[in-house]
Amino acid sequence: MHRLGSLVKKTVFRVGFGSAAVGAKQGVSEKTTTRLMSQAVDRPESEVLVSSSFGSQSIWKERLEEAGLTVRLPGEDVSKVEVAIVFNPPQGVLEPCMNLKAVQSLGAGVDFMMEDPTIIAKNVPLMRIVDPLMAERMSTFCVWAVTNIQRKCDAYYEAQMDCRWDKSVENYKNIDNKDVRIGVMGLGVMGNHVAKTLSMLGYPVRGWTRTPKDSRAFGEKVQLYHGDEQFVDFASNSDIVINLLPLTPQTKGILNSRLFDAMPRGGAVMNLARGAHLVADDLLDALERGQLEAAVLDVFVKEPLPPTCPFWKHPKIRVFPHMSSVTDIPNGVEQILRNRSLILSNKPLPPGVQAHVDVGY
Repeated sequence: MHRLGSLVKKTVFRVGFGSAAVGAKQGVSEKTTTRLMSQAVDRPESEVLVSSSFGSQSIWKERLEEAGLTVRLPGEDVSKVEVAIVFNPPQGVLEPCMNLKAVQSLGAGVDFMMEDPTIIAKNVPLMRIVDPLMAERMSTFCVWAVTNIQRKCDAYYEAQMDCRWDKSVENYKNIDNKDVRIGVMGLGVMGNHVAKTLSMLGYPVRGWTRTPKDSRAFGEKVQLYHGDEQFVDFASNSDIVINLLPLTPQTKGILNSRLFDAMPRGGAVMNLARGAHLVADDLLDALERGQLEAAVLDVFVKEPLPPTCPFWKHPKIRVFPHMSSVTDIPNGVEQILRNRSLILSNKPLPPGVQAHVDVGY
């Protein structure tokens, strides 16, 4: 049996300090609100469209209206809409916006924009939220998930539910951080932070990207791999793989049997990027064969995840509702108004905000 051991059938997540819309109950500070409203009324005739499938559309609408914007929803009059604020909207929803000047994502991801030809056809800047705390939140989630697998917390919980004092869960020996090799796929803002955080905790960390990265940005504690020719070597040296890649045609389906079979037997996979990165049947097969012993999934091709999906009740899979790292609404409102003001005044956007259609993210 692999040194990480197998997971048990039950788990629990009792501790929670937020919701799917972090900051939903918080307001923007009075000073910030005053400044943002002054930006909003620079062009009072310029309206915005909000469309989100994430479940917080009404909250964003309310907060943006509080900040002074006129907000439209899909199906309403969009003749004065110049900026669309969206997250995974229905394809074609922006087509009626004839005066569109920019599209703003409500999160760090922009892949849904790249997949909608009606958005690409607008030929306007595509913008993302850049929030350093989102990377910190992602790292916190990854530290929990790695620890949960490493220390067999699920098995301890099952023992608790059985009122069983069981010191044999870890075979009377803790697995040290130095003995758990972590592989991070994707070293952008999120992946970089996760890799550095785990390496500082003593985990041997490998990082894989499609193209080469400057090793000086990661230090000696993160071993870098790149390209297809180094992919199998990366996988074979990773006990737990964490996927944080952007979704592009090249990375779609990259979490497949080739990766799983190259990993050490009994490893684990965490998909925290996009659902389409994962080949579901390959994962289920690897878990059934014992090639993988655990999976943590936070993103899915169809969200919300249908009740009929086998992931829900699989004893080796942990399902989360796309919440490993979400946008803080007050901070997001501030960034949206800033970006809108810059777009309407033809000024440059801050570094990292604008997505690039040619590379897909």
